[in-house]
Amino acid sequence: MGLNEAEDLERTGRFRVGAAGYLEGKWFAVSLEEAIRWGTLMPPVARPRPFRVATIDVPAARLVEFSFVPRLDGIGPAYFVHVDQLAILNASGPIIVLDPIYQREPR
Repeated sequence: MGLNEAEDLERTGRFRVGAAGYLEGKWFAVSLEEAIRWGTLMPPVARPRPFRVATIDVPAARLVEFSFVPRLDGIGPAYFVHVDQLAILNASGPIIVLDPIYQREPR
């Protein structure tokens, strides 16, 4: 996520939609490595763009409520959480915004 979204997440303690992303919901990688890979590859940008990664442990029983794609964008598995499901996700466990700032390079 971009730095502004990461700051919002740290401030509010919950995922939400807004002008910085999809209005219908949010995509989530299933591993840290894949989240970093998406961050460095998607979407193409004209100038360097910093980003951070957040984590949340979601019980397997909850995951079945979200849309699953086995290989999104040719990168790996991901879940889509619709806007009306974000409250369920947010209640699943603590959300941690990781400290490292990664860099998406122009391409």
